Amino acid sequence: MGKKSYPYFRIGTIAGLTGVNIQTIRRYEAKGILSGKREENSQYRFFDLLELTLLIRTRMYRNYGFSLNDVVELLNTTPEENHALFADRQNSLAHQIEREKQLLHCMERQMEYLEQSDYYTTHCELRNSPEMYGLFYFDEAPLTGDPDREALISRWIDETPFVLPMMRLTKGHITGEKKVLQVGLCVTKEYAEMLGLGNDPFSFHIPSFPCIYTMSSSAGLIGYEEENKPAGVDEDLVAIQDRAFAHAAEFCRTNGLLPKDGIIGSTFYSTREKGRLRHFSHLWIPYERA
Repeated sequence: MGKKSYPYFRIGTIAGLTGVNIQTIRRYEAKGILSGKREENSQYRFFDLLELTLLIRTRMYRNYGFSLNDVVELLNTTPEENHALFADRQNSLAHQIEREKQLLHCMERQMEYLEQSDYYTTHCELRNSPEMYGLFYFDEAPLTGDPDREALISRWIDETPFVLPMMRLTKGHITGEKKVLQVGLCVTKEYAEMLGLGNDPFSFHIPSFPCIYTMSSSAGLIGYEEENKPAGVDEDLVAIQDRAFAHAAEFCRTNGLLPKDGIIGSTFYSTREKGRLRHFSHLWIPYERA
């Protein structure tokens, strides 16, 4: 390379200065972002001050969240074109920040649910249920085999924790009569609108309704205790009313209320106790006066 008229830096040096590893710097060279020089009779690559400045700018663009292809474009645009690319990234970043804020709100609510679980798994109160949308993947049998439904289920699952596991129960879960179980996913109206969910042939709307609100702490499938299970019960789907619903049944009796079908449950916490799954769920129980 001959005598240097101003400083050059080895690739390892600029990697250490900028925090960009050598493999990435070489990738930048392959993309045409950087242009290093090889010293005569040596395998070392050198970069001058202008290239170091360009690497710093590349690092800045990457920290903005631009892709590597975006960086190549940003370094080959007019000021007007550069401005347009920044405007697009600004909109994308604003959307990302709003989602992160909503995710933080989700975490705060999850912590509230955990703090309240001891109380509401033994107490009930009257309130209105949230407006929601639901999507079933089990209704007496798995609802699979349809590629469109399976793709939609996958999309909903991708949106957890805004989307939560959901079950729809009958009044028999409270009264001890015949029970029907439907299982799927649910999302509140506010999050459905944010995520663009609920406008498809498989989803359904769950309007807000006056309800008995409580929580259930259940082992096994929908809170059926093995030691209380009578002979002849379908072990795959239904079993007896157990202590997960006993406090709701007592609340109905003491307040002259009759539970109705269309109970909505939403599981917000699961844990293993001695190898057995236990689920904690919200319950919104529609009712009528006795």
